[in-house]
Amino acid sequence: MFTSHVFRNRILIGALAGAALALGLSLHSPSATAAPRDEVETLRQAQQQLCNCFVVIVGKSNADFTSVASALDSITNASADTRYLVWVAPGVYTETGLVQVKSYVHLQGSGANVTVIQSTRSSGSPTSAAATVQLDDNARVSDLTVRNTSAGPYGIGIYSSNATRSAMIVDSVSEAIGTGGVANYAVFLNDAEPTIERSRLTASGVTGFGTSVNGALGIINVAGGFPQPLIVSSQLLGGNGSLTSCAGNSGTGFAIQAVNASPMIRDSLLCGDRRGIFLGTAGNAQIINSQVAVSNVTGSFLFETTNGATVQVATSSVWYASNKHTGTGGLSCVHAYRSGFTPASDGTTPATACN
Repeated sequence: MFTSHVFRNRILIGALAGAALALGLSLHSPSATAAPRDEVETLRQAQQQLCNCFVVIVGKSNADFTSVASALDSITNASADTRYLVWVAPGVYTETGLVQVKSYVHLQGSGANVTVIQSTRSSGSPTSAAATVQLDDNARVSDLTVRNTSAGPYGIGIYSSNATRSAMIVDSVSEAIGTGGVANYAVFLNDAEPTIERSRLTASGVTGFGTSVNGALGIINVAGGFPQPLIVSSQLLGGNGSLTSCAGNSGTGFAIQAVNASPMIRDSLLCGDRRGIFLGTAGNAQIINSQVAVSNVTGSFLFETTNGATVQVATSSVWYASNKHTGTGGLSCVHAYRSGFTPASDGTTPATACN
């Protein structure tokens, strides 16, 4: 019986990556001698035994598919008892169609920045039509980079709708870095609450001081309830700044921009050059053992909460030059600290917390 532990077995990375050159799959080795087809089948059978799943190989040659989207579209029978691993060899794969990672499918690259899946897909609203990759429930993306370089209006790296924490983004990079639009999101969640681990989300390129959005993570809720994505050991950068200083000056960057959501952040770094976190309408963001920072650009605030929304901060670093909080919502801090490890004030209201 297939188990989630086996499904997550990272031994696949080394075994498949080591075989990539021999198979002539690497983009960086276009002249590599093509391996006989029976060697590809031998590799496939070995990996199927390791993961107790069906294996589909994507590469520049000698593979089942040369397109990631086509490989995923070919899977029509994935289920809890019939799982798939789609392994993508090193290289840059430019896709025009949506790269949809269906339920019970694991899309795995050869390493972030080694396998890159990119597109210029865009739409007039933040839907899957604007996304390079769509992550369905019980699906997994790991060990690759997803990139969207569209000119907008909206460009999204990874989009997910109605997914639970069983949907996972692990050891990956997602970038939305096109210019000319109104909003870029590295990851955009619509009523979804996936798990994001050891990953870097970056959004930049859109201009329009104070009006446009470069959001590392965007979350909306339209069907009731409060989605609770889990972000662990990850980096979220919104805007044109850097992860070390957040010193961007675009006035567009949000590490997290959420409405009616309750994200849970652990051991992570959040940077925005306009807002560290915006939480609108309702919801409760919990930040533990993390760092939240915002630039000192005019009009920037570390936190913005509205109506019934609140941010709770514990044992974390809060960095802001002068503007801590704006809006009508809540803020609380306990055992937090500011730059230079100066203790920040404990408090349960925006006036008393994190000073």
